[in-house]
Amino acid sequence: MKSKRYYKIASYLALLGIILLLIVILSNSAYPSMVFRILTPLGMLFVFISVALLGISWLLKIKESIKRKDYISACIIITIGLLFVFKAFR
Repeated sequence: MKSKRYYKIASYLALLGIILLLIVILSNSAYPSMVFRILTPLGMLFVFISVALLGISWLLKIKESIKRKDYISACIIITIGLLFVFKAFR
């Protein structure tokens, strides 16, 4: 199950990114500070990478459902995913 592995990695990267951003917030840093200039881009990078990995995990889950010939599950996953995408771009 490759999709579970990607999902775990994405979850850990998102958690690491959020922790880095919380460190910046709790340290009350602003732009000239080195803490802000280093940790903020790293935190945002980890969060954006996790979003990409979640998308890959979603696609692999659809592929696994189609391989198992579980078309109803694949249609439900696609429908829910498209609803989230349309809601995000709206």
